Amino acid sequence: MSTFYLNIIGFSIKVVMIKPRFTVFLRDKLQREIMMLFRDFVSMEKPKKVDYTIEFRESNIMSVIPGIQSKFHFINLYEQKSPNRIRTYYSISTSQFHYIITEILSILIKDTGFFQHASSIIHEGRAYLFLGKSGAGKTTISTLLRKKFHRFADDLS
Repeated sequence: MSTFYLNIIGFSIKVVMIKPRFTVFLRDKLQREIMMLFRDFVSMEKPKKVDYTIEFRESNIMSVIPGIQSKFHFINLYEQKSPNRIRTYYSISTSQFHYIITEILSILIKDTGFFQHASSIIHEGRAYLFLGKSGAGKTTISTLLRKKFHRFADDLS
């Protein structure tokens, strides 16, 4: 079992990757991709408080739900196991994982804040947001500053 934590906008999300029997290559590939995509937010140290847990498991069965009176079909992305814990599978993509993280953060900030399309850093206890249209350089500036300042969030702050 592999465990790491994502520390994003002040919340700690525990990611547990349970050892698969058959799809070790899927787990290893997905873990590498997630750790690269969220490299500024990954921690191996257990935080004082875990706000949410994502558990990855192997799945030999892909659930497909046909759309009623439509051409669309739906694939199970994750299963809610408790209010602060979900289970997902090694077959998801990093885009789907990013969507899951966004959903979790939406739940965690409910009634206490809102999302802004921005990148942000922390300096001396204050958050500094970099706003702009897509392609304006928000991520670039927070990436350039990450060596000196703590990167708080990227894309959604």
